[in-house]
Amino acid sequence: MSRAKLRIDIFSWMGYIGAMSKGQEFQLMIQKMKTVLVDAQEERGQKKNFQPDPIADIKVQPEWILFERQALLQAVNAQRKIRGFPDITEAELYRVECFASGHCDYTAKFALYSAELALGETPRHPDLWPD
Repeated sequence: MSRAKLRIDIFSWMGYIGAMSKGQEFQLMIQKMKTVLVDAQEERGQKKNFQPDPIADIKVQPEWILFERQALLQAVNAQRKIRGFPDITEAELYRVECFASGHCDYTAKFALYSAELALGETPRHPDLWPD
């Protein structure tokens, strides 16, 4: 079992923790998503091929990009399931991935937006604010 898969299982088990504030839960979720993403990023050297990406504007992506997105998608949906929320789609996750792209703190931003999705919140990005 991969470390990322093992951590998702552990995080699912930890999902029953209820005696924490909303802010504490949010900070823990950010850390969970960051851990999953960093673990997936460690695989970059082994994911060198290019593959079709049906979601992105760029139709062919390095394999590691798709791998990292899938790892986070599984983690987000595992946490949403614990909370009784429906799964998000890869397209929904890709949308917040685009917000993080290009930032010097890409990993932290992508983890933050993923945590918001995992907790059933609308990501706090200006492009998603109502008019």
